[in-house]
Amino acid sequence: MPEAVLAPGARIECRSAEWLVRSLGRSSDGQKVVDVVGVSPFLREKEARFLVEVEKAAGSFKVLQPEDTALVSDPSPRYRDSLLFIEAHLRRSVPTDSALVVGHRVAMDVPFLTSSSQQPRPWRCRASGC
Repeated sequence: MPEAVLAPGARIECRSAEWLVRSLGRSSDGQKVVDVVGVSPFLREKEARFLVEVEKAAGSFKVLQPEDTALVSDPSPRYRDSLLFIEAHLRRSVPTDSALVVGHRVAMDVPFLTSSSQQPRPWRCRASGC
């Protein structure tokens, strides 16, 4: 099997944790530097920077190959865990279209609602006192 390529989007295992590669660069002395974000549960969303040569010399650097991924079945009722996982990833991704997106509380396309007399007026929430 060919050796995995270290590129943005690749997953690596370094210091007994799994990381997602964000970018590659060079340090001031010419060493390869990899910027990563944590994927493992303990380090999720934590950012780090590793010197590739130093980590390889320590024996704690490995580029993971997608072909080696083992698929497992979801034993939860009606695939609940899988659906929650997918929904969580979709909520973290940035929308790429111009459609109206509902956020935490409300999303509106215009700052005013029209009253019965067709005069624009500010929207007020009377029931919750906002």
